[in-house]
Amino acid sequence: MVSARSIAGATWVLLAASSLAQQCTTYPNVDFPGNDLTSTTQNDPANCCSDCQATLGCQAYNWFDGICYLKSAFSDTVPLQGGVSGIFSAATTTIVPIGSTPAPTFAPMLTPTPDPTAGSTTAAPTHVPTPAPMPTSAPTLAPTRIPTLVPILAPTPVPTSTPTPAPTLSPTPVPPTPAPTPAPTPFPTDVPTPFPTPEPTEAPPKPPLRPLRLLLLHLQLMHQLMPPRKPPLHLVLPASVVPGTFSRRFYQKFVWIHNEHMSNTEAHGTCVFLFWHRKFLLGFENMLRSLGAEFQCLTLPYWDYVDDYAAMSHAPTSKQCRSIEACAPIASGLGGSTLGQYSAAKFFGADYPSDRCIANRPLNHMCTVAGSDDCPHCVPRGSWSHTKMPADMAYANVRRQVLSGESLATVSTAIESSPHNNLHGVLAGPMANPMVSPMDPIFFMHHNTIDLLHTIYYHCKVEPLGLTDAQRQTDSHSFAGCRTDNNDDIGPLSDLRMRLADSGEVVDVHDDPMVGPFFQGLPHQYYQLTDARTLGYAFQFEGLLSDLYNKCDGSAAVEKMEAPSTTGGVDHVLQPITAPETLNTLAFEDDVMAQANRQNLTRADAFDELRKMNVMLQENCLPGSVTDFTPAFKATWHIKEPAPLFVLLQHIQSGADPIKIQGWQDLLAKYYNGCRGDVMLQ
Repeated sequence: MVSARSIAGATWVLLAASSLAQQCTTYPNVDFPGNDLTSTTQNDPANCCSDCQATLGCQAYNWFDGICYLKSAFSDTVPLQGGVSGIFSAATTTIVPIGSTPAPTFAPMLTPTPDPTAGSTTAAPTHVPTPAPMPTSAPTLAPTRIPTLVPILAPTPVPTSTPTPAPTLSPTPVPPTPAPTPAPTPFPTDVPTPFPTPEPTEAPPKPPLRPLRLLLLHLQLMHQLMPPRKPPLHLVLPASVVPGTFSRRFYQKFVWIHNEHMSNTEAHGTCVFLFWHRKFLLGFENMLRSLGAEFQCLTLPYWDYVDDYAAMSHAPTSKQCRSIEACAPIASGLGGSTLGQYSAAKFFGADYPSDRCIANRPLNHMCTVAGSDDCPHCVPRGSWSHTKMPADMAYANVRRQVLSGESLATVSTAIESSPHNNLHGVLAGPMANPMVSPMDPIFFMHHNTIDLLHTIYYHCKVEPLGLTDAQRQTDSHSFAGCRTDNNDDIGPLSDLRMRLADSGEVVDVHDDPMVGPFFQGLPHQYYQLTDARTLGYAFQFEGLLSDLYNKCDGSAAVEKMEAPSTTGGVDHVLQPITAPETLNTLAFEDDVMAQANRQNLTRADAFDELRKMNVMLQENCLPGSVTDFTPAFKATWHIKEPAPLFVLLQHIQSGADPIKIQGWQDLLAKYYNGCRGDVMLQ
């Protein structure tokens, strides 16, 4: 996948502050990303040196927030305010000298940063008012959204393909990050992204196609313009963000918001599922921006599991990744699921004795009660290293869920069932708990992808209608009301219920003294949340999601009907499709569509057949099977129907709904390692 923004660099001067007993040379406010061996607890960073000396293979360390991260190697450096890094004297020093290329930093979404592709740099200034001073911390995995500290509804201009000089804004400069388009954060491609050298003002080099480096938690944002939301490894996030949110009690607050009973009931299994979570993400993103001036333009990344699935399914059988942790860089980049101990501790009222409690960064800062000395310092997770990539991630399934319905109510129900519910179920641990799932940071990546799918639906089904503000309230494509299990009748003008009760008293989020400022300025009425761009943020689409947004039903690009004044100049960014696995998926679909046309099937019919063929591909050719939700998951989430793809598999196998494409087995074999899909691959 092609990264939309160039990696903005800055010159970081590394000062060797001291030499500890002639053993370690230290460097303040920097980190050596990656190469972690183990970690120790030390209140004084000076003690990390002896820990490193006593650890086999340790050459360097980074100290941050009471933890020494011992490392087997070091090379590049990245800024980490408050951190201290050191090099054991026996190790060979290879620190990047002053004036050398700094580690790339991406600002997730929001304001456009120069686009290294196409040779033009489009910077969309993002007006980010400086909110009340907040504690400085580094933001964590976040889908980039436009609102700033104090959410500002005025959309930030999103960088378009045509370069636009970025005007200087009076508000706080935004960190480097791609244009304000959303950036479903596709993961890195194999091609490394050249990093611009700090001093010269040269155009930033083109980012890599799909870099495989897992820098997600280490790089800080340094751009002056707000970028669009994109995939996680392009806008690498700092490891200090999550720690800051825990220590200040911000992160815990968002878990309690999602845990409040009536709010949660309104947010799930209803017609406003997509809208409720959109506002929740915006508030969370604003909170991250409050952690320091350097994060005021941070945007949340999204998890591009559609392209992750394509990469897995098209890989040669001998090189095929076989688990979510191996196939999705975001999973391992956020700490993985293998290193940890079993714990009987309570996490926001729930326990997970059968799951490993993962203590890798940033999860080692988990504290359910802010300021407590008795913190778990880990997050329980299911066994992602043994969990297969589900067919719900496949392009054919995602397209069907997003575009098959003719009303928002139908599409919302479809997306919530798959891929939303399915991903919560297969990830297990707290993610399988509908009340406290935000406890795992991957929640925000997953839901930013769901928000991106809502954005594609709006573009394909609503935008062409050219609705007025009044029509957006009544047209079923834009908004559809319903009655919730709270016995509330929800309509377009209904106030969104979002509360928390962490102190025993139920409080509206806008009235909470700690997190209330992050929701100020955000819409109260549901229909005002229909178009992301009117809220000031956009996405950067890459790979198959870019193709879906651009062509919708696949016949031709969809014309945009909204006038620029409607979206405040904010628009989404589409990256060219270049990854081999993506091109292979599209070539396969073209062949199937051609055969469907010869059989006089409609395009809608052909798309349904593609989905069925993918189900058989998953069942017989790829790691894992097409399964139903577990009984426990159904009970916890109040799900009454079986998983959609499981039902489809039963219908195909029973003959109730056979695949209609003639020679479908040969088409699968042509593109998927010779596997025909009708017989289980041995």
